[in-house]
Amino acid sequence: VLKQMTEYQFRSECYLYGGTEFRIGYGTVCEGEGHNVNLTFNPDGKVHTISQTNADKALRAALKDVDTKVNNFATKNGVSLSQNEHDALVVFTYGVGDAWMNGTGTLKNVIIKGTESTELVDALMQFGNADRRLVEANMYLNGVYSNTMPTSIGKVTYRISEGYMAQGN
Repeated sequence: VLKQMTEYQFRSECYLYGGTEFRIGYGTVCEGEGHNVNLTFNPDGKVHTISQTNADKALRAALKDVDTKVNNFATKNGVSLSQNEHDALVVFTYGVGDAWMNGTGTLKNVIIKGTESTELVDALMQFGNADRRLVEANMYLNGVYSNTMPTSIGKVTYRISEGYMAQGN
């Protein structure tokens, strides 16, 4: 999983992610002081930075925390995950957060019920970034550890107003 995650682009400076959260390094949450949604600077006006070595350490710590959350989710819900299913959920949760584990959401229910591939892909797609979700679905369903778009899972875009369906990988 760590290799999968370090293929994310390294960024030495803190940046705004998703309009509400600051990230740094390989996408870990930037813990610097003075953040607001308009600035990535701390009170003295300097941009928060991180070295690749420290970014690697921060990524490892974040993944350890996510790993624990995924394991606790599985235990709490009586789910037995294969290694690739577990790893896919760690990668997914690292990117989108752990809110999906709570409540009665579709993804949570699909995983607990052990539903087939179509339902899993549909549930993952609710979290945006279709290409990334397909990579995670491929890891979960097929054990493929790659950041390359899968050829075994396709996506169809319905364009009702235009009268056709666009198909592709």
